[in-house]
Order: sequence, then structure tokens, then C-alpha cells
Amino acid sequence: MSYNSEVKSYLSKTKEGIETTESELYGLLQGGISYVFRGRGQILLKFETEHASVARRFYSLCKEVFSVTPEIRRIVKNQFGESHSYSVEISEYAACLEILRYYNIADMSNGFTLQWKIDVDLIQTEEQKRAYLRGVFLACGYLADPKKNYLIEFHAKNQDYAESLSEFLTEFEIGMNIREKNNEYLLYIKRAEDVSTILALCGAYDSVLMLQDKMAQKEMKNKLQRVVNCDTANMNKTIEVSLIQ
Repeated sequence: MSYNSEVKSYLSKTKEGIETTESELYGLLQGGISYVFRGRGQILLKFETEHASVARRFYSLCKEVFSVTPEIRRIVKNQFGESHSYSVEISEYAACLEILRYYNIADMSNGFTLQWKIDVDLIQTEEQKRAYLRGVFLACGYLADPKKNYLIEFHAKNQDYAESLSEFLTEFEIGMNIREKNNEYLLYIKRAEDVSTILALCGAYDSVLMLQDKMAQKEMKNKLQRVVNCDTANMNKTIEVSLIQ
């Protein structure tokens, strides 16, 4: 299991009250939802992920918040079954509409379009914002192993959501960059302190401690290298002076 999968598995077991549960589901929906038209005005909501723990989390939150029972499908990507993903689908039309309307995700005033801008009225408290961010990370986030690199990425499906998510993260004084890649928008955070902040906000405290330990080790190594370089430079100067005399 990758480090990213371990962290997501840990976060998927977080226990919260109904207020923050709704906020986390909102983040999961905006970060990973797609819809399929089925004809005669019918739609199907689909949430796809490579992580079984995240699929179970989305399933359980839908049941808890909306009393909806989605269908989970395992999708095999190659003939050997070594690569697979999970699709959690809500096919009941009334349930789809209830979810979309509750979170103001769909605009049905002129056809059917999804609204990607984050509705700040739905996540006003600090706890709600943290839960929302956890949902977004579970849905479309990626965390690199801190032993190798300091990096968190968020894969946004379109520019509107990328910009809205960027504004949301700015509230926590998190610096990031945005670039387009493979028909989606990638928000990436490379500064170790910002990566640590996001993990703490999501509730991945063990990962925060590990990251801070790696940061401390790296800083100590850098200091030691600077001392060695300084001593080497002073020694070279002493030798040069001795040779001149």
C-alpha cells in the first residue's frame, strides 16, 4: 500500500458529528462527482476512486446523510486484475436531485449544469471547513511520501473548481500553483509547512508528526553540511596562507 493510500485509509475512519459529516460529503462530491444522462431527463451520479477505503467512506456518508444506498462496482483495468478502481453510483433520480439541490451543486433553471464554485454558506465554521477539505483530499488529492518529496496535489476537473478551491485554501495561508494537465487542473503544494498544515486540517496527525520529523532531520543535515563546508573553507585558507609564508 502506498503512503497516499495509507493516509486516505486513516482519514476514512474519522468519526464526526452530522454537521461536519455533511461538510465532508460536500467535499467528496465536489472533488469526485460526475453525472451521466440516462434519457428522459434521468441522471446517474457517479463517484470514482482507486481507493476502497474512500469508496466505502462515500457510500457510508450517503447513507448517513441522505438515507441513500448507492451501488459499489469494482472496475478491473487490465486482464490480470492488478489495476482496478471503484465506482459508487446513485441511480435513483429523486435521490440524485435531493443531493444536488441540498448542496447547490446543480443549476436547473436553464437545462442542467453543475455548479463548481464552493458555496461558502455551507461551510462556515472551522470544523466544517476542515471536514470539507478532508473530503476534497479523499476525492481528488494526492500525497507524496515525505521520505522522498514534500508534495500535495489536488486534481480539479475544471478551471472553475480549481480557482474556487485555490481561494478556499488561501484562507489558511497556503501557497500553491495551478497548471492544466491532461484536460484537468492540477493544484500543487510543495512547501513542507503548507503540506503539514493541510494534513493537520484534514486530521492526519500521525502524518504531520512524521513530516515534521523529516523536516527536522533535513534541517539538521543541512546545518551539518554548512558547518562542514565552512570548516573546509577555513582549512583551505589556512593551508594557502602557510604555503605563501
